[in-house]
Amino acid sequence: MGSWTFRSFEQAECAQYIADRGIDLDQIFTHRFVLSEAKEAYALFG
Repeated sequence: MGSWTFRSFEQAECAQYIADRGIDLDQIFTHRFVLSEAKEAYALFG
């Protein structure tokens, strides 16, 4: 998954950092939403 927050080479650097260190992304990303749930996702974030 990605975001328009980072440029493509920055996304690659982040992915490499995670891979090199064996970071468990399931411990970082605790929720998943579909686009139709955007309002609920933003409410949870804020």
